[in-house]
Amino acid sequence: MRRNLSFAAVILSGALITGAASCSKGSDPVPVQEEITRGENVSAKQLLGNWTPKEYKEETSVYEKTANLKENQYGYMLKEGGKLTIRSNSGWCGTPPIITNDYNGTWTLEHNMLTINGAYWGGKVVEKWKVMAISATSLSLKLISTEFPK
Repeated sequence: MRRNLSFAAVILSGALITGAASCSKGSDPVPVQEEITRGENVSAKQLLGNWTPKEYKEETSVYEKTANLKENQYGYMLKEGGKLTIRSNSGWCGTPPIITNDYNGTWTLEHNMLTINGAYWGGKVVEKWKVMAISATSLSLKLISTEFPK
């Protein structure tokens, strides 16, 4: 029994020393502080890229910037020249598994108001979003209105 306790003490002290060494000053990664733009200072160039939904909280939709949109994953592809691709449901049924389709459209930014003119399985859609904040990896939007013109 004494031998097992000694063996356990050696293992535990080794783990503590390793843990302490890995947490020593100078070895911690420096957290990167992302620059966040808010309100009227948002530029169209900052919006370019692929944005996928991350979370919804307090009337704000948070999108994550990704290298591309995965198959059957919702999102927006904001391209230069105001071109847009919306990836959304391919049909009216919302029961999983969801199959998506890409729909073309356009986008504009005026001050901090993002207007999406696009399509979906049932026709046309116009979305107006207020850009609350944007960084290199995150976009926070508040939906102002959605219209379905005929």
